[in-house]
Amino acid sequence: IGAAQSWFPPERKGLVGSVVVSGYGFGSLFWVPFQTVFVNPDNVQAVIDQDCLHIGTEQEEAKCDFYFVDKTMLERVPWMFFLLGVVYSIMGVMAVCLISDPEPKSRMKPHRRDQELLENLIEESPGKVAFSLTPLQVLRTPIFYQIWLGFFSISLTNGLMGNYSKTFGLTFIQDDHYFAKVAVFLNILNGSSRVVWGLAYDRLGFKQCFMIIGVIVTLITSTLPVLPMIGSNTLTVKIAYGCWMCLLYSVFPGIFAIVAAGVADAFGPDHYQSNFGLLFSQSIAYCATVIILTKVTVIQAVLGYNGMFLVAGGCGVLGLVVVAQAPRQLSSSNSNEGRLF
Repeated sequence: IGAAQSWFPPERKGLVGSVVVSGYGFGSLFWVPFQTVFVNPDNVQAVIDQDCLHIGTEQEEAKCDFYFVDKTMLERVPWMFFLLGVVYSIMGVMAVCLISDPEPKSRMKPHRRDQELLENLIEESPGKVAFSLTPLQVLRTPIFYQIWLGFFSISLTNGLMGNYSKTFGLTFIQDDHYFAKVAVFLNILNGSSRVVWGLAYDRLGFKQCFMIIGVIVTLITSTLPVLPMIGSNTLTVKIAYGCWMCLLYSVFPGIFAIVAAGVADAFGPDHYQSNFGLLFSQSIAYCATVIILTKVTVIQAVLGYNGMFLVAGGCGVLGLVVVAQAPRQLSSSNSNEGRLF
């Protein structure tokens, strides 16, 4: 992302970064249909987990997971991973060969007089001149933790949807090909919405974009438990599920676009890669949270899907409250003024 942004004007950080991260979404557009056709061409149905504690009760569909057990279908899974691994390796090598940094005139050594004027300006106006912060300096700023918590709150929903949207949907819609078709639209939105939010960032800035994303993601995630109440395997519930997912995927992927641009504005370009990597430490936190919510038997039994989505909604509220305290426009001069210590 940093390499791509360095080829374009600074005021286009949002757009350029969003085009790069849109690869995350558009990539799945090709792989999901391919995986479904390769592994499950006959649309074999998933069956209920026979070890589920609620099997045979009224809560069977809401509380029990569905799994694929067809032997022929499952035998194709390892071959699918092998084929994808080969394709990804080829694409990775091509990417490494093509990525490069420009050699702009700004990298030339400045004239001595210009350098002295710049140093005097910085001394006379401390905290007012934008500059680049090192990772250690970044960790001393409040804006880093505000962006971090906001990123975490939306990433939690991303993690839950990426891993459990289909298993959740299977509790009231048993149609594998339906989910494959929905996934195509979701991945189109997953890629295109990042570009849209990148453009929005260049106009609105980080705070306003996040508040819009956070409000919509929180509302949609918190109302997901309503879907099973609409019906089971009906056209109405399929339309409702599709609409909920499409709205969600048109919004939450935008967090990656605005964070990619926000890091450069808030902390400067010189240490972009390291500072951007620091923000992705939130992945550890959200993965740990997802594991606790879904793999700790006692907690999972109490929460189920409904409680899991409500917890994610609560984290969304937390993210909104924290980012609401951030400055309207991100700048390394503002970050330096508000440093913690």
